[in-house]
Amino acid sequence: MKQISADFRNSLAAEIATLCRCWRLQRKDNTVLGLTDHDASVTFQNTKYLADSGMTPTALETGADLARDGMEMSGILGSPHLAADDLRNGLYDGCDVQLWLVDWQNPTHGLRLMQGTFGQVRCIGDKFTVVLEGQASNLQQAIGRTFQKKCDAILGDKRCSVNLTQNAYSTATILRQVGKLVLVVDKLSTYAAGWFVQGEIAFTTGKLAGARVAIRDDVIEATTRRLTLWQSLSNLPSVNDRVTLIAGCDKSFATCQTKFSNYRNFRGMPHMPAESLLVSNAAR
Repeated sequence: MKQISADFRNSLAAEIATLCRCWRLQRKDNTVLGLTDHDASVTFQNTKYLADSGMTPTALETGADLARDGMEMSGILGSPHLAADDLRNGLYDGCDVQLWLVDWQNPTHGLRLMQGTFGQVRCIGDKFTVVLEGQASNLQQAIGRTFQKKCDAILGDKRCSVNLTQNAYSTATILRQVGKLVLVVDKLSTYAAGWFVQGEIAFTTGKLAGARVAIRDDVIEATTRRLTLWQSLSNLPSVNDRVTLIAGCDKSFATCQTKFSNYRNFRGMPHMPAESLLVSNAAR
């Protein structure tokens, strides 16, 4: 049950409504952005909620059962506060969201309507749409491990323990040729062809600074290295933009042992029998 203060209860019962909705977004890099549908900025609980957000919410769906709750929001790309490039580059994907109902005339009390996460952003033309998923959506996710041959850890996390800041697994370079799906960097002959397949390229300068994109293919040419990405970039980077290349892992035991010397932390079951063994005939 939601607890409502006496002052805010009076605001709800007032003949003239002075209520507004406030969204508090906290990205994974700890950047905090406050937005409100009021016509002036509101400061609530030490966060300034900016007006002119360009956001249009749908109704909030929630219930007492375990069904997934949430709401959908849409807006115009180019909002003065919610940068279009940040949305396209996924900087808000998965960020923490709190939705508050606040009395803008006396913003010392409020009612939290929802807490959850920013879903994947869909950008179409000059508009974007995003689903805000409530905490109940976590109950829809699989919990626990799966018996499988390949490793289920994320390269570089605590379970994996590989230090991706080592020179063997990451390197800084600059873009020599650019495209939205193919990028060309220096040859980097220290690293074998394919070393960065299933790894990432992190942009550190330019329009895409802060974005990270998965690498699909890594080919060494005469004097350069050609990287093909899994998805097209939202914006075209510039030649000489600085990037960091991060090695990739195919989650196999052989790669863990030979490429990363990390077989003791392998989180798969490499000696599991194949499914064909279950349906094979017994030998006499």
